[in-house]
Amino acid sequence: MGGFEACYARSEHGKRHDMLRLTKHDVQCRSDYKLLKDIGITTVRESLSWHQIDKGNGQYDFAFFEEIMQIAKAEDMQVIWGLNHFDLIDIDPFSPVLVERFVAYAVEAVKTIRRYTNGILYLIPFNEMSFFSWISAEIGVWGPYAHQRGGELKIQLTKCVIGAIQAIRKIDPSVRFIHIDPIMNRTVQPGSEGALQRFVDDFREIMYEAWDMVSGRVRPELGGQPYYMDAVGLNYYIYNQEEVTIRYEESSNHPHFDIQRMDWDSPLWRSMNDLMQEVYERYKVPILITETGCHGSLREQWWNRLLPEVDQAIAEGIPVLGLCSYPIIDRPDWHQWHLTNSGFWDFAADDPNCTRIPQEQVLRIIREYLADDRQMVAEIAQT
Repeated sequence: MGGFEACYARSEHGKRHDMLRLTKHDVQCRSDYKLLKDIGITTVRESLSWHQIDKGNGQYDFAFFEEIMQIAKAEDMQVIWGLNHFDLIDIDPFSPVLVERFVAYAVEAVKTIRRYTNGILYLIPFNEMSFFSWISAEIGVWGPYAHQRGGELKIQLTKCVIGAIQAIRKIDPSVRFIHIDPIMNRTVQPGSEGALQRFVDDFREIMYEAWDMVSGRVRPELGGQPYYMDAVGLNYYIYNQEEVTIRYEESSNHPHFDIQRMDWDSPLWRSMNDLMQEVYERYKVPILITETGCHGSLREQWWNRLLPEVDQAIAEGIPVLGLCSYPIIDRPDWHQWHLTNSGFWDFAADDPNCTRIPQEQVLRIIREYLADDRQMVAEIAQT
């Protein structure tokens, strides 16, 4: 799959992100889809913008996004729509009104998307609830700029998602919901114990917390149910594996945990099929890798390493529904606004048209992989 970056967060500078416009996908949608189809990709991730659509007082304007929906239908492109990508409207996020507004918006969004979509409709209710709660309400880097309220916001967002699922299923039972968060491997050297091991164990539970609440494994009073988890989406990058060490401050003997990105060749590095197995054993639902990729010259190595690991997961019986390059078109960094060189296609920073520049080494890998996949499907069909 191809994912088009659609972050709508309010950054540390108070500025709203709008990656669709920054990357010119808003005006190059049709040609972008044709680029993907030329290499055999016919499924994409797109995201709506709650704050742009919801005008208040029950009024909604989907016109901009309906243009994308029309193009997708004309190009026979399957779209997995996200209802929210780090995008809160300008009301108190800790108020019950947030839940009411999101549920009403989600219902209208499904009605609109359904006019352009036949068959099963796959939706992402909220992208990365755990990450967004942490960055915006625990450490206050993004709006709503709260501190030490990450857990509180995560519960609010879970209420939004559960309420939306319940309301949507009443009008369209064929909708399937994909719940997305980063998958992390934060670990310590073998034999570690005490405060260090507890720190790592606690993080693992926090990583799973949003999924656990939606599925009713924890906080059952929120109304979560296992059947609300149609699929789990894993966002996974090179910096998603970390090693933790501990040191004590001399003045207070207080433990301080040092977290460092793990070296790719570390013996503590876990393969993607190993991480997927852990998730599958916990939830027993299909899995998608909803975001992955790498940057610069590491892109070729990343895909050569990741694709066999995904194949191994499938061989081990894990139901993998899809694998999404994210972003499929390069995009600016969230914080410093420089280009990350992380897509299948890049563009020059000084090019106002963002003319797509193909990354031929990566595209060659993908073409060969998809060709092998089509050959396998053909052989299965013959037998």
